[in-house]
Amino acid sequence: MKILGMFTIASFLLFATVCAADNHEADKGLEGSLRAVLNERHVHVNVHDGIVTLDGKVPTEADRQRIDSLVRDTAGVVAVKDNLKVTLPSPGVLGAQPSTVPVYATPPPVVATPAPVVTVPTPVIIPQYPKLKVQPWSSDDVLAAKRIARQLQEDDVPSAGLENVTIMVRNGTVSLQGTAGSTAHDAIIASIQHVSGLTAIYDQLQRD
Repeated sequence: MKILGMFTIASFLLFATVCAADNHEADKGLEGSLRAVLNERHVHVNVHDGIVTLDGKVPTEADRQRIDSLVRDTAGVVAVKDNLKVTLPSPGVLGAQPSTVPVYATPPPVVATPAPVVTVPTPVIIPQYPKLKVQPWSSDDVLAAKRIARQLQEDDVPSAGLENVTIMVRNGTVSLQGTAGSTAHDAIIASIQHVSGLTAIYDQLQRD
């Protein structure tokens, strides 16, 4: 009887070890599949016993809900721990800043100046956005240009789809030119609206 009991315990331990190994492989496979499907650079996926933990940042609440729903609908997922943080608050959400800066889909009005600008200041370059620059019109606009650049970084605006984007800052107004994907376009507008001291945004960005 004693030998039989030891054999039963050994068999149970062997079975538990095999099951744990199988679960580990299944978790790794599910984790890889989710990463490939999501393809989100700022979203981190971890799977343990079929429970998926999501960490990282997404631009909007709609993006967070889309990712959460996609993961929950994936076969093999037992539960989801959604720790994703939204970088751009939705309008009307407590803590969100109101969009007080008007946005126009027309070119900025022509402003007559008594004399042409002799020296154009150096554009503000943001390292993580190699295809975007913030260009002050004159030395008086440099501080506003730097505030815009800093806000874009803080809001972690997506860089995908940006192509030769120029943000021109002149006397409190901003004009946008170049090409941007739909998500990046909306994120840029929302981010600039958070910058104090601006009076208007003239949106001439082309959507790819």
